[in-house]
Amino acid sequence: MQVRKSLVWRIIFPILFAMVLLVIAILYYLPQVLTQQAIDDAQQRAEETVEEFKRLRRYYTENVVSEVLLHSDIDVTIDHKNNPKSIPLPATMVHELSEQYSQTGTLIKLYSFYPFPNRAERQLDEFANQAWHHLNENPESEYIKVLKNKQGETVVRVAIADKLVAEACVQCHNHHPFSPKVDWKLGDVRGILEVDSIIQPAIKSGEALGMKLALMICTVIAFLVMLIYLIHHYLFQVPLHRLAMLLESSTHQGGGCCR
Repeated sequence: MQVRKSLVWRIIFPILFAMVLLVIAILYYLPQVLTQQAIDDAQQRAEETVEEFKRLRRYYTENVVSEVLLHSDIDVTIDHKNNPKSIPLPATMVHELSEQYSQTGTLIKLYSFYPFPNRAERQLDEFANQAWHHLNENPESEYIKVLKNKQGETVVRVAIADKLVAEACVQCHNHHPFSPKVDWKLGDVRGILEVDSIIQPAIKSGEALGMKLALMICTVIAFLVMLIYLIHHYLFQVPLHRLAMLLESSTHQGGGCCR
């Protein structure tokens, strides 16, 4: 009987060991892989969103603001909501569009070390300060960090340099009466466009998927163990037991005849 049990466990144990390793790997690596995928997706979406905002602002500057300034008496100002004969500055338009865009779950910010007076009280946090210094030194790069927000959710923060790429922008910032800096040059980093994406749902989905797969594997393990036991019991153990009983019976009968 001990030999038979040993044979069963020699079959079952490697399967159990391999399956346990697989469960551990799934519980550990799958959430990490899915989290990294969520970070990469957030970064790509941030790049696309910033590019969309830049295209929109460029079009607005070249085809609306420039024409208005040349052919009308309409002002281009920060406080356009209180002035019926005015339209927003390109940066003001970006700020207001980002506020509406944030209702979709993605937060967009435009900030600078040289804000206009209406935004001078804004305090930049540690990430924004680090992004400003990094992107001024490396304007073609991006500054990315994965952080926790005040609600404890995981957020991917992507900051991209907002450079002065048109002469009209340079002239506006150097001659606007409220401009805090008047020696801008083409290509200077005027501000930072930041996109914040909450990836907590993706992380939770990864953890839940890992648990589901681990549960499925445990179920498969239990089924395989039971199947191996039943196969061994009914195809090997029971017939061998019957054969042993038959041989024992024959031995007894043969011994009786000899006497």
